[in-house]
Amino acid sequence: MQHSRKLLTAAFQNKNISSVFTRQVVPVLYCLIFAVGLPLNCMAAWIFFRAPGDSALMVYLKNMVVADLLVLVTVPFRVADDLNPNTTYLRVIVCRYTAMLFYTCLYLEMIFTGFISLDFHVMNFLILFQTPAFVRKMTLLTWGLLVSFVLPNVVLASQPPCNQSYRNCMQLKTKLGLDFYYVTVYFSVGVFLLTLVVLVSSYTFISCQIYKQHRRFQQDSAGVYHRCTRNIFSTLFVFFVCFVPLHVLRLFGDTRSSFLQHHLMEGALLLAALSICFNPILYFLMCPMYRGSLLQSLTQRQKRKEEEPLEANDRRVQTEDT
Repeated sequence: MQHSRKLLTAAFQNKNISSVFTRQVVPVLYCLIFAVGLPLNCMAAWIFFRAPGDSALMVYLKNMVVADLLVLVTVPFRVADDLNPNTTYLRVIVCRYTAMLFYTCLYLEMIFTGFISLDFHVMNFLILFQTPAFVRKMTLLTWGLLVSFVLPNVVLASQPPCNQSYRNCMQLKTKLGLDFYYVTVYFSVGVFLLTLVVLVSSYTFISCQIYKQHRRFQQDSAGVYHRCTRNIFSTLFVFFVCFVPLHVLRLFGDTRSSFLQHHLMEGALLLAALSICFNPILYFLMCPMYRGSLLQSLTQRQKRKEEEPLEANDRRVQTEDT
C-alpha cells in the first residue's frame, strides 16, 4: 500500500503530463463508449424497471444498471474537460464531483458482480441471502458505504486552483483531503481484492459442481453445462479486462515515471469505463427475463416494419376505390 501512496505523491508533484493521446485520442474513445453504452443501458433500464420479477439477481442487475447510467452521466464532463484543458471551472467540476461519481459507480458495479457470483454460490445452502428484503438491505448498505467514502473526498477538495492551466485534481485537495484520499485508495484496492477472491472462489466451486453433474448425466445436462460455462467465463472476462489493469497499476505501477504511469492509468480507466458496454451483454447472457423481453421487443419491432408497407398499400387501394 505504501507503493500506492508513492504513485499518488508522484502524480501530485507532476504538473503537466498530458500528450496527444490524453488530449485527442482519449476523448474520442470516451465518445465511442458513450455512443455505444447509452442505448444499451437505456434499453436495459427500460426492460428491468418494467419487469415484475423480484429475485436477488434482478435486484442486483437493476442496481448495476443504475450505476452504469450514472457512469454515462460523467462521460460528457470528462470529454469536455479533455477537449478544453484551459477551462478551469470544468476541471473543478470533474475533479470534485464527476470523477468521484465515476469511481464510485465502477466499484458498485464490481461489488454487485461479486454479489451475483456469491448468490449463485450459496443458492443451494443459504436461502436467507436470496430473499428480496435481505438483498435490498445489502444493496442499500453498499450504496451507503461507498457514498460515505466519496463525500469527504468531495468536501475536502476545496482548495482554489493554483493557475488556469492546472490539470492535477490532487492540487485541489487540502492536507486532510490528501490523507483521506490515500485511505480511500487503500479501501478501494481492498474491495477489488475481496471481490476478486469471491469471484474466483465462487465460480470455481460452481464450475466443479456443474462439471460433476455433466459427467453424471452427460447428454441430459449438456445444454446447461455449456450455458453456465459461457456465463462464468463471460463474467470473469469482463471483470479481468475492465478492472484488473487499473488495480495492477495501483499496486505495482512505476513510481519513477509519472508520464508513463499517467498514460497507463488513462488506458486502464478507459478499460474500466468499457464495462458499461459489456454489462448489457452480460445481462443478456445471464438473465432469461432480460433476454426474452429484448428478443420480444425486437421481434415486435420487426413485425411492425413488415406491416407498415402492407398497411400503406391497403390505404392506397382504398383511396383509389373511392
